[in-house]
Amino acid sequence: MPTDRVIRIEAVRFDPLDGTFAGTAILRAPGGTVHRRRLTAPGDPAWTHDTAVSALAEQAHNT
Repeated sequence: MPTDRVIRIEAVRFDPLDGTFAGTAILRAPGGTVHRRRLTAPGDPAWTHDTAVSALAEQAHNT
């Protein structure tokens, strides 16, 4: 079963009250259409930007 491919993650922010990172995934569907999806993932405020982007990309693959 084909799934959407993550092109990139943008607008990454950390919410200290929830302890989560939020961002927008830019995705390409198997048919070629491009769409955006808001995502959140639990994280540590000590994470680097790259680690937070990786966590959000993983979340995009799992949803």
